[in-house]
Amino acid sequence: MKVKLQESSKEWPAHFQLLKQEIESLTEPLLPAIEHIGSTSVPGLKAKPIIDIMAGTAEEQHLNLIPKLLMPHGFSYMELYNNELPFRRFFILPRKKFRSLYPEIMTESNAFAIPHKHRLCHLHVVRYNSGWWKNHLLFRNYLRMHPEDRAAYEQLKVELSARDWRHGNEYAAAKSSFIEGVLVKAGRGKEYG
Repeated sequence: MKVKLQESSKEWPAHFQLLKQEIESLTEPLLPAIEHIGSTSVPGLKAKPIIDIMAGTAEEQHLNLIPKLLMPHGFSYMELYNNELPFRRFFILPRKKFRSLYPEIMTESNAFAIPHKHRLCHLHVVRYNSGWWKNHLLFRNYLRMHPEDRAAYEQLKVELSARDWRHGNEYAAAKSSFIEGVLVKAGRGKEYG
């Protein structure tokens, strides 16, 4: 699998706002905070044209209520990742014309890759103000304010996008040491862990 990056688009924040309104309308009041994260949230940064969204629950027990609210509306619940990251619920929203191709729930037994070109949105639901929440906002905000690190991250992404990957998680893992370095430079506190 190749990762296809696009030049930064001024439309990505507007796409986020529309998706945020849709998610809010489907989940109120369980998700009091919804943020645009990932490369599409950083102006000037090349990215896969998939909007990454992080939503925060006030209570950890609310995590298990979210899938039933989103699945009837086209979100594929990636339940297979719950063991790896039990504090997160992950969803992929395919583009409308592809939604009928994918199950509501993907488990170990029925999992298969959703091609990036079919994806509109990735939604990560975690507890608000958790370490995962804070780290993602810290990384986004740091790249927004530090053009030299944003350029270095983009260069890394371009180099990695030229390789073949078995799946997107391998590509993401290849960026992890750079991301960790930025978080250290940004002054991440130990409680963010």
